[in-house]
Amino acid sequence: MRILLPLFAALFAAASAAGQNVTWTGTAERLDDNAYRIVLEAAIPAGYHMYDMGPYDGGPNATTITFTPNEDVTLEGGVEQLDTPHRYFDELFGMERLSAVLNKNAKGTPEEILSAVKADIDLFVGSAPQFDDITMLCLEYKQKMEESGDERTDNRSND
Repeated sequence: MRILLPLFAALFAAASAAGQNVTWTGTAERLDDNAYRIVLEAAIPAGYHMYDMGPYDGGPNATTITFTPNEDVTLEGGVEQLDTPHRYFDELFGMERLSAVLNKNAKGTPEEILSAVKADIDLFVGSAPQFDDITMLCLEYKQKMEESGDERTDNRSND
């Protein structure tokens, strides 16, 4: 147990620094003579949320817990999430909403895609006053131009 306490303190300190407005508590559960399970629990104030352990592809940074072993303590197994996370959508026009609009209009022209995004922003905002800029750019990739002598040639067929 003497070796476990510094390990637990190090894990607890690392987890505490990881989240603002989050209070962490922890317990060490004895499994047998040489094995313990360390349980960390985050208390998050109302109105705040944190990401679960992911993984997220191209999205936010997941909550991570890092274990640094030494000669007296080893990690067997890994970090596991004990509770099922719930999905929460805050009142921001975020990447998931933008992705949904883009996916729904993926076959449109750049003008149609931009119009659809702007219409969804307007729907989201409702009658609230605009307090920030909106800048959008949509590019259409057609085909790479090949160099032929002094002029550039477009290799697209004119079907």
